[in-house]
Amino acid sequence: MSLCEQKQTSSGYSQPLVNDDLLAFVTSANLTGYALDRNMELGLLVRGGEVPRLLAAQFDGLIGRGVVLPVVR
Repeated sequence: MSLCEQKQTSSGYSQPLVNDDLLAFVTSANLTGYALDRNMELGLLVRGGEVPRLLAAQFDGLIGRGVVLPVVR
């Protein structure tokens, strides 16, 4: 199955956390106490390089258009 065919027949989701242009965490995990205690999840932490910068730029664009809202704590 080619990548294009796979995209049409599969689904998934990710929950990216972008700290800044230098650090990004992409996971399928629900970041709640219950989920972290009871589920086995996998995530990818990326420090430096192009990926955190590209993710930050993507979210800046989505925030700028009002598609998503930033979470600020």
